[in-house]
Amino acid sequence: MVDYFRFENHDEDLPFYSGETELSLKGALLLFVCLILFTVPIIFPIPMTELEFSLFLCFVLLIPTLYLLRGHLNLLFKTIRSGDFKIVILCVVLSLVYSFIMIYVLSKIGIVSTEPLEETLAVDLVSVISMIFQLMGEELFKILAFLLSMFVLYR
Repeated sequence: MVDYFRFENHDEDLPFYSGETELSLKGALLLFVCLILFTVPIIFPIPMTELEFSLFLCFVLLIPTLYLLRGHLNLLFKTIRSGDFKIVILCVVLSLVYSFIMIYVLSKIGIVSTEPLEETLAVDLVSVISMIFQLMGEELFKILAFLLSMFVLYR
């Protein structure tokens, strides 16, 4: 049995488990507290602008992660290679196909309305920047929650 997919780089692994850095109990507690802080403004709305909210979601996880990785961002963020574009395009196409199938199925069941949206989404530079920071924060949340659960299960 092979432990890797064909598109994976066999020399790369998640931080804290690749042997390059180690996650201590204090580091795991720091990640746990930061994951809780990440969810606070989502569960209990705090008055913030869209940009402040996105920056909070990103930096509440990025700063402790940088501290725990000792500044080695290359353990989490990789340089994009040409083969990565194929995977991204494939994932976007599959996501769109899945979305259209689910919209069709749910509209036939009567759960989803197929009426057009009355409001248009305003897209400006601040909302694009905000979206990038928010997406980065959400991805960090998923990765760090996974790493923390691995720490708990394997310690």
